[in-house]
Amino acid sequence: MRAEFVHEAAPDDAQWKIAAYESPVGERLWHATATATVPVQIICALLDSLGSGDATKIAAGSPVSEETISEATRPLADAGWEHTIDGRRIRWQAPGGRHVGVQFDAFAAQAHPCTQAAWTFWGGNVGSPKWALRFSPHAAASVLQSVVFEVANGRTPTPITAHARHHNVIDRASTHAPPAARVSSARRG
Repeated sequence: MRAEFVHEAAPDDAQWKIAAYESPVGERLWHATATATVPVQIICALLDSLGSGDATKIAAGSPVSEETISEATRPLADAGWEHTIDGRRIRWQAPGGRHVGVQFDAFAAQAHPCTQAAWTFWGGNVGSPKWALRFSPHAAASVLQSVVFEVANGRTPTPITAHARHHNVIDRASTHAPPAARVSSARRG
């Protein structure tokens, strides 16, 4: 795993760049980017999930299965999110007027070489989001599910401020329960 934090990123630019590799000198399995304004809670869930052993367990080059999509998005259904299908995209929108959503682009997931994000999480409007977190097609389902769980069950997220960026991300990342524990306890409850 490699995670890079770009300090000088503009609000619409990728501030976080994350990649999972087969080995230290191997092929890249998947990657993700996050804009500077992604809420602290979501970044914490993402960073927590990267430490799990499952973050690099995928079948590189294999098609994204319905099972992977279903497993990754289960917390959305559990939280009452509705989904729509528009040709190549499946879109989930938060209930209750929250302007938060998740999108899976089947066309991007099947493209070779992969140049577009298959998974997009956003706040605001999907066309011009206030924040966005994007994953390549083969992102580990466990990582996606941890982020989905936070987006689905979190409060209306607040963007990262300069103060939060320097203090809360590190503090909160060290005090959060591991995402796997949160997901497991949510399934039992």
